[in-house]
Amino acid sequence: MRYTSCNWINGGLDFRPDSIVLCCFSWLQGYEEFVLVENYQGGKIDWVKLFDKSGQAADFCKNCIYQEERDWLDDDSINCLLLNHWTNCNSSCIYCDFGKEHEFFNQQQPYDILPILKDMKENGIRPFITLFHWEFPYELFKKGGWLNDEVVQWFGEYAKVVAENFSDLCSDFITINEPQCAIGLGHLSGVHAPGMKYSIPETFQMAHNLMKAHGQAVINLRKYAKQKIRVGYAPTCGVAYPATESADDIAAAKKVYFGFENPMDNWTWNVAWFSDPVFLGEYPKEGLEKFADYLPEITEEDMQLIHQPLDFVGQNIYNGYMIRCGADGDPEYVDRAPGTAKTGTGWPVTPEALYYGIRFLTERYRLPLYITENGMSDLDNISADGQVHDRERITFLDAYLGAVQRAINEGMPVIGYFLWTFLDNFEWAEGYKERFGLVYVDYTTQRRIAKDSAYWYREVMRMNGENLSCNQPYKQILFMEPEMRTYTKKGSYCMPIV
Repeated sequence: MRYTSCNWINGGLDFRPDSIVLCCFSWLQGYEEFVLVENYQGGKIDWVKLFDKSGQAADFCKNCIYQEERDWLDDDSINCLLLNHWTNCNSSCIYCDFGKEHEFFNQQQPYDILPILKDMKENGIRPFITLFHWEFPYELFKKGGWLNDEVVQWFGEYAKVVAENFSDLCSDFITINEPQCAIGLGHLSGVHAPGMKYSIPETFQMAHNLMKAHGQAVINLRKYAKQKIRVGYAPTCGVAYPATESADDIAAAKKVYFGFENPMDNWTWNVAWFSDPVFLGEYPKEGLEKFADYLPEITEEDMQLIHQPLDFVGQNIYNGYMIRCGADGDPEYVDRAPGTAKTGTGWPVTPEALYYGIRFLTERYRLPLYITENGMSDLDNISADGQVHDRERITFLDAYLGAVQRAINEGMPVIGYFLWTFLDNFEWAEGYKERFGLVYVDYTTQRRIAKDSAYWYREVMRMNGENLSCNQPYKQILFMEPEMRTYTKKGSYCMPIV
């Protein structure tokens, strides 16, 4: 079960009154971050089986403390929560246990989503539901998973169940999160679950089936919804951004961003291949030519199924890479400067990527856009005063939100920003090594400590972004003149050199 708390502010940052500005994204994924056990009490998913190999299987149901978590979110500026999990979709009577030949009803499921949705509604929290964030039912994986053409019907039936049981309490849905990672990291490189390395042609078949499954899910969500709903799709990828704001550099960066320069062993790390069919109704010509030897049969009926009307584009953006136009007119990659800032994961800090990602995507797909993930892992520790002082995260978010502000100021249709993540979490293949949260989690005791960034972010929400650096009067930065010093042989300080 994924819970995503979204902090909403109406009308701020020069948004229209009905739009969303800041959202705090919390990845709890069934509370893996709380307890590791040897068994999962429901239908297993591929991630559980992956960790079974090392004796570390995550319990996706135990220690659910939603009420405590919502108490953390009990703030006038917070009014959205998001949840998902294909194999744990229980609303008192519904449980997608595919261990029994597509059995959807299991009264024994120990975790119940419906009371959470009702509580959210009572407290003015608007839910978003994401159907798939990489967790795949293990019994269906044994039947071929994304490689089996029947997955389109499986996923469509799942969407039907969700719509029938939750759409009276939820009007916002996302079908697929980061398909590039699900196919590439899970099935090409084998870094993520199910930890397999399929052939390149097989991964193209999987990607095609995944997008068809997306289309069927959109159809069924709308068909069986109990009210008018909004549906979107949330891919990812690093962003090519220009070295300067010259027209030539911008054109070069945009060409690379939607291009096909990656080697075949990393072909899934691509924007256009996973987005053009969904939003434009066709695979990009450059990709069809480059991938011709690996492609499955693609029919007109397939493309009609994939290309369903959507209400918004979602995009997960963390960082990017710089591109310039070379002397010959071709794009050139620009090396990062020595000492470039990095996050705890070693990812580069590139707020320019967020602005240009928004710009390029809205220009190409002509739909309102959510930044469905953005944030950073930091090397967080509890200080002597018992607090967690994560100044680097504040600096990061201030710069990235400034990039969103710029996009808004220039009229780009950004309708939401989701911060990854509210709580420190079990971060996929990295386990507990990375801390993305605004709230520190002691995984042994379950104690929570709000980090400095949580208090800062709360003020950003309360002030509607007015306290962001980009919205403050210019303040001159004071630079200290370097001072040469001399030292004794033992290392003690003597006198400055004048």
